[in-house]
Amino acid sequence: MIAIFQPRQFLAFMVSCLSAGYSIAADMAGRVNFVSGKVQAIEADGSERTLNKGDLVYRGERLDTGNGRLQIRFTDGSIVSLQPDTSFKVDDYQFDKSKPEQGRVQFNFLRGGFRTVTGAIGKVNRANYTVRSPVATIGIRGTGYATTLHNGLLTLTVDKGIVNLSNPFGSSNVNAGQTFQVEAGQAPKFAPAGVNAAALAQSPTLNTEGDNETDTPSQIHIPLALLEGEINPLTLPNNNIILTDSFYAPQSGTPEPNYSFASRFLQSDNKLLITNVGGFFERQNSSELGSLNQLTVTRNNTINTLFNRGNSQLGGLHTNNVQSFSGLSIGEWHNGTASIGTLDTSDNTISLANNEFEPYAIGRAASAVLGMDSQGQGITLNYSLMGATPARSTAGDTGTVSQFNLALTLSAVALVDVDMTVRMQQTGTYRINQQNIAINNQGSNLLTGFQLENTELIAEGQACISSGCPVTLAVFLAEQLKALGVIYNINLNNGQQIGGALAGGLTNASSENVLLPNTNTGDYKALFVSATRGQQQEQMSVSFASNGAWQQGVDSDNKLYQAASTNPANNTEITHINRQLSWGKWAEGELIYEDSTLNLDADSVHYLVGIPTTANFPTTQLSYNLVGGTTPSVIIANAGSNSTASLSYGAIDIDFGRQTTGLSFGLNVQENNQVAQVDVSGNGSLNAGNLSFNDLFIGTTVNNNQTFCGNCQGSAQGFVMGTNADGVALSYQLTGVPLVQQSADSIHGVMLFANPHPTPVQP
Repeated sequence: MIAIFQPRQFLAFMVSCLSAGYSIAADMAGRVNFVSGKVQAIEADGSERTLNKGDLVYRGERLDTGNGRLQIRFTDGSIVSLQPDTSFKVDDYQFDKSKPEQGRVQFNFLRGGFRTVTGAIGKVNRANYTVRSPVATIGIRGTGYATTLHNGLLTLTVDKGIVNLSNPFGSSNVNAGQTFQVEAGQAPKFAPAGVNAAALAQSPTLNTEGDNETDTPSQIHIPLALLEGEINPLTLPNNNIILTDSFYAPQSGTPEPNYSFASRFLQSDNKLLITNVGGFFERQNSSELGSLNQLTVTRNNTINTLFNRGNSQLGGLHTNNVQSFSGLSIGEWHNGTASIGTLDTSDNTISLANNEFEPYAIGRAASAVLGMDSQGQGITLNYSLMGATPARSTAGDTGTVSQFNLALTLSAVALVDVDMTVRMQQTGTYRINQQNIAINNQGSNLLTGFQLENTELIAEGQACISSGCPVTLAVFLAEQLKALGVIYNINLNNGQQIGGALAGGLTNASSENVLLPNTNTGDYKALFVSATRGQQQEQMSVSFASNGAWQQGVDSDNKLYQAASTNPANNTEITHINRQLSWGKWAEGELIYEDSTLNLDADSVHYLVGIPTTANFPTTQLSYNLVGGTTPSVIIANAGSNSTASLSYGAIDIDFGRQTTGLSFGLNVQENNQVAQVDVSGNGSLNAGNLSFNDLFIGTTVNNNQTFCGNCQGSAQGFVMGTNADGVALSYQLTGVPLVQQSADSIHGVMLFANPHPTPVQP
């Protein structure tokens, strides 16, 4: 819209400018190209004015964004985008289009974040362009960069050209694609991997072609091809991206696009993740474009509303800090009440005050998942920070996610590395840095995301005692594996919490050899279990085929274990984990077992082989969680293996000092469309890293009727594995277990417990 001044209004405008000390031609620096929220321009005398789109910005003014955002086009053609909670002063600015070589600019960056593309001054007379800050001075030898300044730490990422960072302690040239950091009293240095000022700035990207209110996307260039196809770049946060509303196909009742969603509202399965939902997004209210309006879910062939934030102008929830990417969006709800929905299962309502914020993440569900390929190569996907909502504590403290790296190695038991830093204004820095966290997800189930719980992930920081602060991290894969949506929650020892949402972008994908190496020295341990032969543990030399299948094993007595040459047993469920362990099972054919031939047409042999812990055992009490295993075999007389079963939960507690251990795990056995829940528990012994459970307690539940099985028998045995007691390998066999209609002659399989964490063991 073009503003038309009436003569009286124009005169008043001129008088106000002169009285404020403006020399309009000499002091004008630029014009407001985009503004959201309340942004103030403050003169040296303390006088303030609220900026609107089209307003002029003058030399000498300090710009404070508060909760808003501001984009300015300066007269030399440069663009500066200021982020929320930014203080930025135009100390000096002079430019004459007819004499560009005489132009000069000096900005004073006090706090916050901004992104910029330089104009004529930066291109013609680079020596006359400087940005001062409390910790360093920025000079340019290039055209585009982003920078943030929080809690005395300046982070700078260069998009194009070269930028110089200098202070009395050193000077560094930062090239395109690089990120540097500098603190008071220190020279500039490379930022840790995964830190990106463009993501920290949470900015709309720069529009250099016109005076438009929305911005055009810049891109993260991902250098590595993902298997056979080149990775398509994701866009950085952009006000102009709005995710596609879902529709429901009449034939399937499945929403398209199909979204995954994460928030801090606990669901009935005790997870923060919901999958297979429909999403609908704001397109009318310019101040909340792209925000999540509604979630729907199909239940019993009926489309139900999971969440509807309502009209924010009529008491519905407001949104804040919405950042949209290609196929992924994050944001916050606050100040209002959701009009309908069952997202909050505790009381079916969401009501937030103006100072209460709830983060969310939603993304287009990944349509494929990758695991170990036919050559035994696992796929590792590496993600780093693209954007984040402010980190907020329940005590009112605010901060930023300054670093996020996540590496995900996909296989039957996926492994996760997390390196994350959260900087709070009042309570300091919190660091989460853990590797090889095992996830109990089989195959495509990883598409539904995963959740790392308190004992699996720990933060270190000011408000954490020596054992650290438990962390919950809920993650879903999005946009053909090219992005992550994340909700995190740090539980401080004083009862407060710090949380927020973030988006991760795929930086590279690589193949990893995950196969347990062949050995002929007999230094592996192997577990075997079957209905007819029971359980057995052996020292083994083992070799594997190129696809990870068991090829040959020889025990300490030189007895052979391998598929027979004629009518060989099928080797299925082949799994290798981090070059430390492998499991699988043989069935339907013949197996050479201790030099004898076993027919497995009505039986199956499960195996687990790995590197045992031989020294430096812990002296503390540790608990390990179930992370995977073979599908349990259910053998019923005269019925073969028609019943199906799955592991449902499990944990092992070990007191390494007292050499005692406790075990609990559960199975679900389906028979004739009914499910029997089998619960197993008991105490055992530990000797030189070997575990033994000889008298396990077994209970079954069918149709809510619980039965304690007095005639059942259960046993388990195994060993502590890994160089640092990283896990526990276990075989088990249960006999005489009553199910839905009849009793099982044998339920057996192998399991892996991992992710050790300190916990008391009951006497």
